[in-house]
Amino acid sequence: QPYRVGDNKVYLTATIGVAYQSPDVRTPLELIQRADMAMHQAKKLGYNYVLEYEPNMAKRLLTTSSMRSNLQEAIDNDELVLHYQPIVRSNDQQTVQVEALLRWPQADGSYIAPDEFIPVAEMTGQIIPLSEWVFRRACEDAIKLQQREPRLKMSVNISALHFNRA
Repeated sequence: QPYRVGDNKVYLTATIGVAYQSPDVRTPLELIQRADMAMHQAKKLGYNYVLEYEPNMAKRLLTTSSMRSNLQEAIDNDELVLHYQPIVRSNDQQTVQVEALLRWPQADGSYIAPDEFIPVAEMTGQIIPLSEWVFRRACEDAIKLQQREPRLKMSVNISALHFNRA
């Protein structure tokens, strides 16, 4: 139920992370950090959630931190690539457009899937420099493409978070 503050109705929600004292918790700060990890996971689920700390939360956080660092290096060192997927008109099978798809190649020839690194980029704010990299590269490639195929269009996907920034 809302609270009344003057003429306004105020709706409150709570997202809570819970951590319990256990033998492997050595300091009060570590207990608070575990509760904080659980709270951040609960926030991802929406509002009004209570979530208990689980040991795999710390592993996921380490994985995310590592990916964040590696992604920043990939952006800084120009180690990302764009692949272009053709968009074909169904009635005459003509390619009328290409869609730029971001890919993150690894040294062993494999790729980190976009559904793994894009959420990390959105969560950490790296989506802005990542998007700028994509736009810059797509524009460079579009110039070359226009010289060969003047009627071909290009589309680039944009994160919704990009629109919420100045």
